[in-house]
Amino acid sequence: MDLIKLYFEGIPLPVLLLGPVVVIVGFVVTPARWRLPLLLALLVPWMATGRFTELGAARSFTKSTGFLYFLLIAVAAHLDPYPKRKPSPWVYGHVLLAVLGFAYIMTVSDRMLAMARQMQWLFLVLAAIGVSRTMVDQASIVRVLKPLAAGAIIVTFMSLVDLVMDPQGALRRGARFEPFGVISNQIGIVFAMAATLVMYFVVGAERSRAKQLGMVFIGLASILTLLTGSRSSMAALVLPAMPLFFRAFRRPILMLVGAGTVLAGVVIVQGSLERTRFERFTSLKSARFDIAGEYLSVIAQRPLTGLMTTHGESLLTDTDVGAHTHNAFLQLLYFGGVSYAAPMFVLMGVALWSAFRVWRERARTGLDPLLVAYLAAFFGFMYLHGFASGTIFFPTYAWAFWHILMACWFLTEWPALRAAGAQAEWDETPTDAYEPYDEAGWGRPGLVG
Repeated sequence: MDLIKLYFEGIPLPVLLLGPVVVIVGFVVTPARWRLPLLLALLVPWMATGRFTELGAARSFTKSTGFLYFLLIAVAAHLDPYPKRKPSPWVYGHVLLAVLGFAYIMTVSDRMLAMARQMQWLFLVLAAIGVSRTMVDQASIVRVLKPLAAGAIIVTFMSLVDLVMDPQGALRRGARFEPFGVISNQIGIVFAMAATLVMYFVVGAERSRAKQLGMVFIGLASILTLLTGSRSSMAALVLPAMPLFFRAFRRPILMLVGAGTVLAGVVIVQGSLERTRFERFTSLKSARFDIAGEYLSVIAQRPLTGLMTTHGESLLTDTDVGAHTHNAFLQLLYFGGVSYAAPMFVLMGVALWSAFRVWRERARTGLDPLLVAYLAAFFGFMYLHGFASGTIFFPTYAWAFWHILMACWFLTEWPALRAAGAQAEWDETPTDAYEPYDEAGWGRPGLVG
C-alpha cells in the first residue's frame, strides 16, 4: 500500500479528481482525425514525466493515469477515420498473455500495485494493436512515426532545459546525466529514439534547411545520450540507425570513419567536465551479470509457475536479491516461469522472423525500403537491449509501447506479403521510382509513378 500511496502523493485533490475528467473531455471535443496523432505526440512526454522524480505532482499524476492514457489511444485508434486492416491472429497472443498475467500476481506482497501495472500493460497492448491496424501504407506509417518523434523531441528539450538551469543537479552518480532525477538508463533510450527517428526524416528530406535543423538536433540528442553514461543507450543510438548511416553516406567506410571522428571530438570536448562519465564505455564490467546469476537460482526454485505459487514475494524484485533483474527475459521467467515465458518467447520469435522476412521482401511492400530496414533494425535491437534492461515489458515506458507496436505490425505485415505472392497487391511501382518526400522536405511521403 505504501507504493500505491506514492503514486498519488503530492497530487492536489482537485487535480486528482478533475484531471482525468479534463483529459476525457479534451479527448471528446478533439476532431477524430487529430485525436490519435495528438495522443501519440504526447505519449513520450507523458511516460517520461512519470519517471521524472523531481516534478512532484506532475510526475505523480502522469504516472497514475498511464492506464487511462493507453485506453484513450486504443479508443482513438478504433475511431480513427482513416483505413484500417485486420491484424494477424498472432497479435492476439499478446492480449491473451496480458489477461493471463493476472493469475500470476494474486499472492504477491504488492498485489494492488501489481494489478494496476498489469491493467496498464493490457491497455498498452490494446493501444498498440489499435495503432498498428492504422499502419496500412507509407503515409499512415509516417502519420504514426512523426508524432512519436515529436514527443521524443519534446522530452529531449525538457531534459536540456534542466541541464542548462541546474547543471550540477542534472549530472549525478559520477556525473551521469539524469534530468529531473530520472535514471540515466531510462532517459538515454528516449534520446536515442528521438535521434534515430529524426535521422530517418533527415535522410529523406530534400530541403537543405530541414536537413540542417535535423542534423543539429541529432547532434544534440547524441551528446545527451553520451552524457548519460549508459552503454545500452549508446547502442540504441548507433545500432538501429545503421541502415540510415549507410543510406546517408553511401560509402560505409567513410561513414564509419566520420562517425568515429565526431564521437571522439565530443568525448574530448566534454571530457574536461568529468572524464569518469565516459570510462564506462571502455568496459563491459557490470553488476548485472551477478544479479542475473542470482535470479537464475531463484527461477530454478519455481521454474514452471513463477510468482503464481509464491506468497509474499514482490512483483518486480526478489526479496533476497534486492534488485531488479535488468533483463527482460529473466523478468518474464521470474514473473511467470516457463508456463508464461515460453508462449511469450514464441511470440517474440515469430515477430522477429516476420520482421526479417518483411525486410527481405521490402521491395514488394510498397513502402520506402529504408523505412522497412530502419524499423526492422530497431525492432531487432529492442530484444538485444532486453538483455540489459526489462523496459520492453514495463508499461510505464514509451519504449514498451514502441516494442509491442512494432511486433504487431510485423506480425501482420508478413502474412499480408506472403498471401500476396510474387505480385504485390499494394503497389507495383519499381523501388527506384520511390520519392520519399514532397517539395516541402518534411511533407507526407508517397509513391510516384
